[in-house]
Amino acid sequence: MVHLYLLLGELSTIADLSLATNHPENLQQRGAINLQRGLKDKVAMMSRLQRALEKDEFTLLAQPVKGIRGDDYHEVLLRLQNDGAELISPDEFLPVAQEFGLSSRIDLLVLEKTLQFMDDNRESLPGQRFAINLSPSSVCRAQLPLEVSRMLQTYAIESWQLIFEITESSSFGNAGLAMQTMNHLQEMGCRVAIDDFGTGYASYARLKSVDADILKIDGSFIRNIVNNSLDYQIVASICHLARMKKMLVVAEYVESEEIRCAAEALGIDYFQGYLIGKPVPLDSLLPQQALTKSA
Repeated sequence: MVHLYLLLGELSTIADLSLATNHPENLQQRGAINLQRGLKDKVAMMSRLQRALEKDEFTLLAQPVKGIRGDDYHEVLLRLQNDGAELISPDEFLPVAQEFGLSSRIDLLVLEKTLQFMDDNRESLPGQRFAINLSPSSVCRAQLPLEVSRMLQTYAIESWQLIFEITESSSFGNAGLAMQTMNHLQEMGCRVAIDDFGTGYASYARLKSVDADILKIDGSFIRNIVNNSLDYQIVASICHLARMKKMLVVAEYVESEEIRCAAEALGIDYFQGYLIGKPVPLDSLLPQQALTKSA
C-alpha cells in the first residue's frame, strides 16, 4: 500500500511540475533523489494524519469574529498535535490530506468535535455560533448536508449556530455540485461564507452565480487599506458588490485600530484579526466557573 501511495504521489508531483513549466516531464529524467525525498515526506505526513484520525490527535482553536451589531461568533481553526512540540499548522498538512483523500474525514471530525463541545457546554455558552472550514472535497460531496443534519440532531444543536466557510479559489472545481451542496446547507438553516475572496482571477464573475450569506475579504487586501489606495478601492468595490448580493462582509487580518476604523467606514459587518483576538484553545472560551466545575 505504501508503494501505491508513493507512485501516486510521484505522478502527482510530476503532473504539478508539468503544469508549472507548461512542458511534458519525463519521470525517469527528473532528479530521483530529490523527488523521492519529497514523496517520502508526503507519505510520512499521510501516515501521521491517519494516526491522528484514529487516535484523535487534533487540537481545535477558536478565533473571535466581532460583529458591529453584537452578533459575534468564532471561527474554528485546526492544528495537528506534534508529540509534545509546537502544533503543526494546517498549511503543512491539509494539502497532503487533500491529495490523499483524507480531507473530508478531517472536516467531519472537526464538525463533530465542535458540535460535541457546544452540546457539553450549552449552559455556559448559550447560543454560541461557530464557523467551520470545508475542504473542496467536502463541498463536492452530495451526502454532506445529510451528514450535517444527522450530527445536528445527535447533539441537539440548532442549524443557525453553524457557518460553513468555503475557500473562494478552490471551491468551484465542480461548480454545479458545490453550489448544490451550499444551497442544501442554507435550506437547512446553516449559513455559508465564501472565504479568501479576491484571490482568484474570476472572483467577480463567479460571485454572480453564488448565493452565499457572508463574504470574507482576503487579508492581503485588508492589511493595506490604510496605506494603499488601490487596495482600498478594491475592498470598497467588493463591499459594494456584496451589498448588491445582500451578503454580509468580514474583514480578515484586522491588526490595528486604523485598519478597523477604515473597514468600519466602508460598512464592513465583521472584523477578524489579532486586534480582535488571537486563536485560543476551544476550552478557553468557557467561563472560569465552568472550567473549575469541569476540572
